[in-house]
Amino acid sequence: MRIFLVFELLCYLGAFIVASESFTRTNKERWTFLFLFMISRPFYIAIFFGQITPLAFFLLLLMIRLYLRGRKIATGILLASVFLIKIPPGLLFLYFLKKKEYKTVIAGIFTYIAAWMLSLAVFGLQLHIDWFNYVIKLNVGTALLGYNNQTIFAFLLRHFKDYNAFNWYPIPFETIGYCFVVAAIIGVIAWLLKLMSSSTSNSNNISIELSMMICLFLMVFPLVWDHYYLFLIFPYFILIRNYRMHSSRGQWLLFWLSFFMVNPPVAVFYTPDTPNKFLNVSLMSSLLLGCLLLLILLGKQLRREPLGLQTQIA
Repeated sequence: MRIFLVFELLCYLGAFIVASESFTRTNKERWTFLFLFMISRPFYIAIFFGQITPLAFFLLLLMIRLYLRGRKIATGILLASVFLIKIPPGLLFLYFLKKKEYKTVIAGIFTYIAAWMLSLAVFGLQLHIDWFNYVIKLNVGTALLGYNNQTIFAFLLRHFKDYNAFNWYPIPFETIGYCFVVAAIIGVIAWLLKLMSSSTSNSNNISIELSMMICLFLMVFPLVWDHYYLFLIFPYFILIRNYRMHSSRGQWLLFWLSFFMVNPPVAVFYTPDTPNKFLNVSLMSSLLLGCLLLLILLGKQLRREPLGLQTQIA
């Protein structure tokens, strides 16, 4: 247990080093990253429950660094590595298809297939069948209503079903309702991808686009635990960097509202003491709603004129 804790902390330290050396230009920006890393509540949840999310975050930041440096094949290999650890980041394959980064996509697919073949050879078929049944099949058409599932599916079911904040038994959607939600989510993803340029080389715009994709993959899958929201450290930094160049008080107010919804100081929203169900569900889904607000704020930055600033990669 102690060895695993040390491993998690080393991964988190590695993620901070990659972030501070890859995406910052000034000491003030490095201090900003340090603040975001130190105050991230999802990180403390991850180490409390012994999750490997810090490793996935480290690989994700390394992937973004290499992509901004034009290392397309290495980007695909790292993307597949993150996808093997956590399923939601696999949505980034759509982003790279949109960008026509076919080398990245092909490298990622080949890496993913090679990893599965190696796993099958080492662990056998039955273990993988069990994984499919309990991780994939069980969650198709269902959602967990426990407080730490922070997804659109869980948010909607909490409104229409009786729930317990500590109940992690899969609750099924009605078929029509589920199909409608899936269609709506696909439509939103397609619309946001359409907003993104397929040819821009401006690193700031690319960082905003990747930040939006991170927000998306946290929200649109049936099961995303609260510690996955550790990935939002990068989008928050990108938004802060943009706001320092051009922003209003209202924008900063919305930023901090989003930030404190994702990083509440205490776990008071697990079982909100209120008779109003809408308020109750909203408070219990604070990370999801904070992420949604962050996505909107990032989208507004994407629609601005290009800033013409290139991120200096160390």
